[in-house]
Amino acid sequence: MIGNKHPDALGQPARTVFPEAWETLEPLIGHVMSGNGATALHEQLIPLERTDEIEDVWFDSSYNPIPIEDGSIGGVFNIAVDVTDRIQAEEALSESEELLRLALDVGEIGVWELDLRTYESPHHSPRHDETFGYEEPVEEWNLECAFDHFHPDDREQAEACFEEALQTGECEFETRIIRADGEQRWIMVQGSFYYDDAEPVRAIGTVQDITERKQTQAEREAERKQLESELSEILGRVSDAFYAVDDEWRFTHINGRTEELLEQSRKEMIGERLWDIFPEASETVAWDDFHEAMETNKPRSHTLYYNSLEMWIEETAYPSETGLSVYFRDVTERKEAKEALQEAKEQLEIATTAGSVGVWTWNIATDIVTADRVLAKKFGIAPETAATGAPLDDFLASIHEDDRARVRQAIEGATDEFESEYRVRDANGDERWVIARGEVEYDRNTDPYDRNTDPVQINGVLVDITERKRAQLALERLNDVSRELIDSDTETISDHVAELTQDILDVEFAALWRYDEMAGELREDVSHTALETDLDVRFPDDFSNHVWQTFIGDNLDIENHLDVPESTASTLPLQSRVLVPLGSHGVICAGSTRTGTFDEQTVELVETVAATVKTAWDRAEGE
Repeated sequence: MIGNKHPDALGQPARTVFPEAWETLEPLIGHVMSGNGATALHEQLIPLERTDEIEDVWFDSSYNPIPIEDGSIGGVFNIAVDVTDRIQAEEALSESEELLRLALDVGEIGVWELDLRTYESPHHSPRHDETFGYEEPVEEWNLECAFDHFHPDDREQAEACFEEALQTGECEFETRIIRADGEQRWIMVQGSFYYDDAEPVRAIGTVQDITERKQTQAEREAERKQLESELSEILGRVSDAFYAVDDEWRFTHINGRTEELLEQSRKEMIGERLWDIFPEASETVAWDDFHEAMETNKPRSHTLYYNSLEMWIEETAYPSETGLSVYFRDVTERKEAKEALQEAKEQLEIATTAGSVGVWTWNIATDIVTADRVLAKKFGIAPETAATGAPLDDFLASIHEDDRARVRQAIEGATDEFESEYRVRDANGDERWVIARGEVEYDRNTDPYDRNTDPVQINGVLVDITERKRAQLALERLNDVSRELIDSDTETISDHVAELTQDILDVEFAALWRYDEMAGELREDVSHTALETDLDVRFPDDFSNHVWQTFIGDNLDIENHLDVPESTASTLPLQSRVLVPLGSHGVICAGSTRTGTFDEQTVELVETVAATVKTAWDRAEGE
């Protein structure tokens, strides 16, 4: 306990043995020697030189008098228990709890606990109460209080989810609520249930307001439906294969592409019933969709796998007065590619989820920032440097020059809380959007809530929001493009397709291969590269064949790992590209200097861009 002082300390005066601590010990020993009786101290901090340096050590100790024969005090008997490890563990736990609270605040997540025997809530965080519309913390809360806030149309489903969770141990559902202030919002509820001898006794979970996400989804769905409504007739006419049946389901028309895909001749099928030739279809979604299209006089679409044909078929049925017109295509390759892409995406998300939040601390007095590996990577700083600490300016240098002064002003001027959304350059040199949030900590040796004392440090977290920002910016640009093209002529559309595609997708290269009806061939009509980008635009030898197959097949062609010739040191090669058909007008090519650029979300955006351009082009040609 006293380290290197033993055994030389035996027989020596306490003042000589503990000079570094004598200022603390002398009053205690003097108190006992003066006849004032024993004294005890809890978690007493004593500076102690046990090795070659002085360290802070905490003790639970007592100082007891040692009487001698004449009744006077001859010495002091000291009993001390070193509780330093416990004190440090408690402080570390407190800091961890604070960082968790900050992370929950960034995600605007409320926490709740429920006693499953009484259905009372012994704990619910302020964020939980705010989510339900309460400005002040709610003292009493229970399961029925929560159900009373659920939208009447959603309550039955929520109760069913809760009952199921009593058996499974987990619950997760989304529901509408009526807040205390009367506002209707969407929330997501998640929880884990705990048992005692198979009886559920306790549940802990979170609640998060997801109204903004729901509204965004609804807006995108409305835009998608409007676009589908405008394009459905045109898309139907340019599909590769189609057939028509009458109101008794007998084939009345079949084109050549249908014969190829179905491997049956027109003579074999005309006059025969659809369900007799393809009996397996009567047990699939095709039966329901085709009958619903007939009954409602509204188009129906689906994708399904036909075992007899060994292929995935995408079908759209358009009702008419005499029956149905069905347009379809073989989407086996696209389906398999999409499933492989989705699997890869899910694996990537699992691998990176743990690194979505970075943690940092800025010591104001020393101007040193320490951070974990996640944040270090976002700022392009070596993890070892970030862990030991670096000047604030080193971190600010990675922030986009247009955001840097604003962020510096926000963090240096923070008095209670700090929050800022900005762009940084990560370790790969890529631009990322992040949101940082922190809380100012004051001198712990005084009142931690007294703002008249000096701030000591800011503890915070950082979240990467790049994908959300990119999707938001891309959607805004797409809306602008739609308005620009709606009244344009064909030449204006042709001249600007590549530039608009490059800008919306935020890639380095885009080009239009336009179909020449007179020559019967595709030609590169116009291309566009990003500003200040020295590209080496070279494609593999079979690239022109890929362009042609995309045009005649009306299917996307995606390559996220291009095998291209080596480039010079001063130029950047394209590493991934996508080809998108524009119906009878040609093909759009978008290229990126990064591998894996065209993931599922980007491909969906590419398809929307192509559909927008094609609609405007068709409209311009029809005027």
